[in-house]
Amino acid sequence: MILDGTNGVIIVNPTDSEWIEYHKKRKRQGPAIIARIKKLPQIPPRTVDGVPIHIGANLELPGPVDEILSAQKIPIGLYRTEFLYLENERFPGEDAQYDYYLRVAEKFSHSQVTLRTYDLGSDKTSADGFLPHEQNPALGWRGIRSMLDMASVFKTQIRAMLRASVLNNLRIMLPMISDLSEFDRAKKLISQAKLDLRRENIPFDRNVPIGVMVEVPSAALTAEQLARKADFISIGTNDLTMYTMSVDRNNAQVASLYNPLHPSVLNLIKMTVDACRKHNTPVSICGEVAGDLLAVPLFIGMGVTELSMNPARIFDVCRLVKKVDSNLVGLLVGSVMSGGSASQVKRLLENFRNTLEKK
Repeated sequence: MILDGTNGVIIVNPTDSEWIEYHKKRKRQGPAIIARIKKLPQIPPRTVDGVPIHIGANLELPGPVDEILSAQKIPIGLYRTEFLYLENERFPGEDAQYDYYLRVAEKFSHSQVTLRTYDLGSDKTSADGFLPHEQNPALGWRGIRSMLDMASVFKTQIRAMLRASVLNNLRIMLPMISDLSEFDRAKKLISQAKLDLRRENIPFDRNVPIGVMVEVPSAALTAEQLARKADFISIGTNDLTMYTMSVDRNNAQVASLYNPLHPSVLNLIKMTVDACRKHNTPVSICGEVAGDLLAVPLFIGMGVTELSMNPARIFDVCRLVKKVDSNLVGLLVGSVMSGGSASQVKRLLENFRNTLEKK
């Protein structure tokens, strides 16, 4: 069987010619795509009018791509940590986590790494039965909700992250924040962990930035309050789209309704970006759409200067950024946001892309 994740195709009992064709595709689309990053003349890339757009990578597991990203000093905008639990079906101890996070910090010592605390639940579960069965897991006990209920697990992870922050290149990001009270509770636990480390004379970066992911509409709608208190905000468009459109992106029956370019999703993104800019709070987009060549000019027009994506998309996005005029795409925002449907938005963005390609 061949699984083509790019095109959403499964080929059962492939022919010899299909087998050969897909083996060639895998070679072309594997490490070779990432290796193209070495050919980029300028990181971060700059728009036509000189605005730097910081392009980062989303990572989950250590691998050969780390060497390329590190050598090119590309920041890690999202480092998922829940695999440490999912691989072992238990939460690792503080020292084991510290060793791992420190290796990550050392690997990317010349750039910034954003470590996301455990985002378990929904589609990220294990077979150990630790996480309860829920009828609607995406709407249930996941992300920061479960960590606040398991304060000892959360503090253990935070202590490990803080200890690994001694190189002053780590940020800590909290997932699935739905309102300010959750952020305040998490910050209180983080402050307690910092106090404990100081009492134990264990070094850490006392100014390590603490940020939140905006992934649910309630967070986007209260972005003003979050932007006042958070050190940075990252917009997780995958979940934000799912919750806004009420669509399980893993459900084939409704998958066609899942579209991060729907005007409702874009309005929540812009609302969050505007709040962050008002309060001078750094804001980034780290969902899959951050690497969408159609959407990138729109986000730059909104004022987004940080995008984090699958490493395979970095090369093409960097090349695109160099063709974009931030003032011109600022004018694009109004017409796109007034679109009444995702198809209208897509058409406008495609027309704009065609204009860029002619340059």
